[in-house]
Amino acid sequence: MIDREEYERVEKEKLIKFISQIQLSLNLPCRINEKQSNYQLRKQFAELTKISAHKLEAQVSRGM
Repeated sequence: MIDREEYERVEKEKLIKFISQIQLSLNLPCRINEKQSNYQLRKQFAELTKISAHKLEAQVSRGM
């Protein structure tokens, strides 16, 4: 069984990976503070996801 610390460590690794991938796709500098809590990383991930979705919507509306 996975303990809470292991779960949070794995979650943090995945969040950092996803955040860096989104930042690269948006041509943003990859700035991730690995000392942030998982909550802060989830907030950053959600914000980047919104930005990415708006960018994709704009591209679709322009017919790209």
